[in-house]
Amino acid sequence: MNIFLLITTCSAALQAGLKTSLDIAVINQAKDAYFNAVLSLINDVTLPDKHEGNGDYFNDNSFHVIDHSKNVDFYPDPNKNAMVVRNRKVSAIARTKHFRYKVAPLIVAKGSAEVEMHTIDITAGLSFSTRKLPSGNIVPYVKAADVKVDINRWDIKIHIHGDFVADLAEVFSCLFKNEIAGDIEKALTKTLTTGIPELINFLIG
Repeated sequence: MNIFLLITTCSAALQAGLKTSLDIAVINQAKDAYFNAVLSLINDVTLPDKHEGNGDYFNDNSFHVIDHSKNVDFYPDPNKNAMVVRNRKVSAIARTKHFRYKVAPLIVAKGSAEVEMHTIDITAGLSFSTRKLPSGNIVPYVKAADVKVDINRWDIKIHIHGDFVADLAEVFSCLFKNEIAGDIEKALTKTLTTGIPELINFLIG
């Protein structure tokens, strides 16, 4: 089932109030296709460079999905006229190719780093309405709903390459959990919030 068929099916089902089991069964067939589209949108996303006022930086940052649970939740949000997918266990790697970090007054570490994140909770919904095309045709129109990205800070593995690795390991772990993970969550949330509606509304017409 392709994305366009998913949209038309979900839109019709929501307008009917999801009253029949057949509606749910048909929609359920499309959840994997939709979630794969969600993952494709965030896979290999370029993360913003991070610069601190003291000269520290994390440049050339990227995010790459490496695995995900086959158990994808798919449920309605009637208050927003939306359908929502959720996968509680997505795995990914975040990389920074060039960093500089002042570990101590006389110790400045430089190198690259990789962070394996094995429990990322991703939720991304579509809220349905309609719009009128210049031709006069009425077609489905979607907006993002219930978008959330949550990285489990305690299920990560950090690999650091460069100078003063032993001195930097604990510091980098704290930095990731307190700051960098939040930056990644915000970047992915923004990508999903804007990217999903743009893609699907373009496909619809």
